[in-house]
Amino acid sequence: IRPEASAAASLNTTVEDYLRFLVQILRPERSDEFRLTEKTIAEMLTPQVSVYFTISWGLGWGIQHTSSGNTFWQWGQGGTEQGGGYQAFVEFSKEQGYGIIILTNSANGLGICEEIITKAIGGEHPAFSDYLNL
Repeated sequence: IRPEASAAASLNTTVEDYLRFLVQILRPERSDEFRLTEKTIAEMLTPQVSVYFTISWGLGWGIQHTSSGNTFWQWGQGGTEQGGGYQAFVEFSKEQGYGIIILTNSANGLGICEEIITKAIGGEHPAFSDYLNL
């Protein structure tokens, strides 16, 4: 675990807390000083940079452009400095109201994420082939 926060690489959380965050993005309950506003969420999920014809980046979220609409994703890894490793992947559709969070205890954890997501929610997931190249 990193001793200091880094916007690019220091999110360490539980699946329960990550789920609370994801639910607030999918269905914001209210705005206050501790929650993101709907305007901020909309800006986060707006394409800012085009990476590939099926992939863009918003503010902190990858955006997959598919035939069934946009889905948003993010991945991360850590723990390799202690000789172990873990990887995580999250994907959601604000339009369709679903999300999935996968936390693994393996430095190779992303290798199983596409299969899990395809079986759980179906559809297209170009991040795996067009961006992550897993």
